[in-house]
Amino acid sequence: MNTVVHITGTSSGLGKGLAEFFLTTPNCKVVGYSRREGPQHENYTHVTVDLAMANSQEFLAINPRADREILINNAGWIGPVSPIGELDAQGISKMFEVNVSAVMRWTNHFVRSSTAKTKTVVSISSGAASNAIPSWSAYCASKAAINMMTRVWVEDRGDVHFLSIAPGVVDTEMQADIRSTDPSAFPDRDRFIGLHENGELKSPKEIAELIGNMALCPDDAPSSVFSVRDL
Repeated sequence: MNTVVHITGTSSGLGKGLAEFFLTTPNCKVVGYSRREGPQHENYTHVTVDLAMANSQEFLAINPRADREILINNAGWIGPVSPIGELDAQGISKMFEVNVSAVMRWTNHFVRSSTAKTKTVVSISSGAASNAIPSWSAYCASKAAINMMTRVWVEDRGDVHFLSIAPGVVDTEMQADIRSTDPSAFPDRDRFIGLHENGELKSPKEIAELIGNMALCPDDAPSSVFSVRDL
């Protein structure tokens, strides 16, 4: 089966790991979307785009010859980390543009435009979608939105597979950003530092393999919204 996988945020972390996973899959080509370059491979095509742009979905390079086409909404941003009343207004807007609006716009464009016989959309969620983490109100809300959007899409379209997957704690640039947060703004910082120091972060490669296999075989998923811990 001729497979084309579109992945946002492929320059590092989980997105890069996902790209590398699919590049080892037979008859599979990957198109990556981010501001910086992704993996170097003959079957990888990079599209430079900032997902915060209101028209970023227009950069989605649908392949009319694909038998199976997959969109992975991986790109995300932790956004402003502060208690309510101390948040940066522009940061709030940008975070929701990247984490929520872009995901819906890209998914809408993909579902409308892809002519592949098999279509799958995987959106990367978080445990923060269902757990209230101090100073993370914007991020928690954005990931909760991903889960609800996915549940609605399942009701909307029976001809497309939709999954929202929480990857757990992965050793990415976002985790490094969390550990460098001002502790006066983020009281849970020491817990994330402890996860790193105790070797409890999963590698992007390990989690990418789990998520990648679900994208290739969505009927094997435990539900439309789940965590890799459920696998």
